[in-house]
Amino acid sequence: MRAGWTMAGAVGVVVMMMTGVVMVGGMSVDDVARARSLDTVIVEHLRHYLHRHQQEQHLLQRHQQQELLRVTYHSRLARYIEEYDNLLAGKHGSRRHGPRDGTGGRMMKEEENEGTDPVEGLLVSRRLVRDWHRLREAPLGDSWQEVVSGVAGAEVGLGGVAGSREQLAAMTHALMRVHHVYRLHAPHLARGRLHHHHDKPLRAADVAGVGVAALENGLYGRAAEWFTAAHDAHQEEGPERNGTRTHLDILLHLATAAHDYKLSQEGFANQPGIYPRPLSQVPVAEQLLKARQQEEREEQQQQERGAGSDLTTTTSISATPRDELIYSRLCRGHTFMSAREASQLKCRVDRRGSAWLTLMPALVEEHSLDPPILSFHHVLSDHQLAVIRHLALPLLEQAKVQDSNKGEEGSPIQKHRSSYTAWLPAHAHPTLRAASRMVAAITGLEVSEERGEAEMLQVNQYGNGAHYDPHMDFLALYHRIWEAEQPDEKLIKQHPNGDRIATLMFYMNDVEEGGRTVFPRVGVGVEPRRGSAVFWWNLLPCGRGDVRMLHAACPVLRGTKWVSNKWIKSYPQLHHRPCLPLS
Repeated sequence: MRAGWTMAGAVGVVVMMMTGVVMVGGMSVDDVARARSLDTVIVEHLRHYLHRHQQEQHLLQRHQQQELLRVTYHSRLARYIEEYDNLLAGKHGSRRHGPRDGTGGRMMKEEENEGTDPVEGLLVSRRLVRDWHRLREAPLGDSWQEVVSGVAGAEVGLGGVAGSREQLAAMTHALMRVHHVYRLHAPHLARGRLHHHHDKPLRAADVAGVGVAALENGLYGRAAEWFTAAHDAHQEEGPERNGTRTHLDILLHLATAAHDYKLSQEGFANQPGIYPRPLSQVPVAEQLLKARQQEEREEQQQQERGAGSDLTTTTSISATPRDELIYSRLCRGHTFMSAREASQLKCRVDRRGSAWLTLMPALVEEHSLDPPILSFHHVLSDHQLAVIRHLALPLLEQAKVQDSNKGEEGSPIQKHRSSYTAWLPAHAHPTLRAASRMVAAITGLEVSEERGEAEMLQVNQYGNGAHYDPHMDFLALYHRIWEAEQPDEKLIKQHPNGDRIATLMFYMNDVEEGGRTVFPRVGVGVEPRRGSAVFWWNLLPCGRGDVRMLHAACPVLRGTKWVSNKWIKSYPQLHHRPCLPLS
């Protein structure tokens, strides 16, 4: 067994022993909405309960010990309400006014109701899972049991459990991911500051939980940032509790030791979540400042050199550490093109060889020439997008990740993907048939599902911090053959119409913050715009998978992201894109 694996295993064992963290997947928008609704119901019940008992207080004659217990729990109820009011005030204060494109209507109102961020999601989940769980066990008599019963009835009325340990862990991991990818400042996030939004302070236990999530994912430098921030939050919360402080000291020491060990064994280059100097020698705050200054210098130098000098040239179909670093920079809006390279890209009007687009040609934007990555703007109307969302909502399930070794979709692997997915056949609704016709017109390819020329439309919903790690869309049907190995006959039989030759992805809404689609090996990022679509080829003309088309969905910082994919099969496109280019 390698030494690195031994250290990673030791970290995982110690973290689970100390925290009991549950490893889970994403939290759907419906889960978030249910949690927020239940939180509101709880607060209303608590307000009514406290108001009633304050009026009765002068009539009650109790023993001193019973009175002290009642006052203690009532103060906890008041703090629960106060935090809710502060959270609500921050939410209204940070809400943007109106959509970016100036459109209105019912769909935009739905999106505003859904909009939240990972900090708020973590706060609401913690309130339900930890705070309310403790409060409902309060020994406050029959009147309190009426409150508990009322909340339980509201939870049933909301259609399921609103708040669970799994959902709390999901939001913790979402905040960890957002912090890592966007290089945000952990102390600011601990105070609830996400960019320009108002404060929603986290507790020391919340902050430490995010650090634990970073430890579990091998981001030891990021974990040290969170544990340092947890120390500060713990000091601000009041009288120091030695047990809590001791746990934080142990976790910070564990993160520091794991970071320094990995640095000594594997070096600094292309290691996510690792700093160039040992944390035991140079504090994390000092290294953070130097790392940001170095990144600014590298960004300026890279723009002068152009894209090709810094991009990965590997032939691997899996993401490399270098791909991960470029992915993170692209998510933050950096560019990997020089001004000369960008000047060659054009926006144009094109009927794409389709008679259907003669009177209303497609609006095409080029993001890359080789390999070609194109955006088509205003291809679906707001009404069509609303219909597709409406059809997909009741069918949404936790997304699964394709296993390229088996060609099958297995159990959900939310470490890599945290969206919710629904599959819609074109025959189910006229709007879906219209969307398929649009795909055929702008791509020039055959996309009939009945003839197996394309897969059903896949609709994806990304909520708080949801993402999809760098991956390929092609199924690697013939990857073993290209590597001079025996082909996977079972995999080939499962896909009689060949691999996914191309992808067209519709953006179904504007995302408030985050959610770009990025291509780390091309150096390109695409902003989600309502009604637009992005297109790329997954296979080279020879039929081999194009490893340059590694792509990813950046985490959603605020709001919700809806996309829908159309994957097009290769064999039926023989006359539209011949296997070998014409000489």
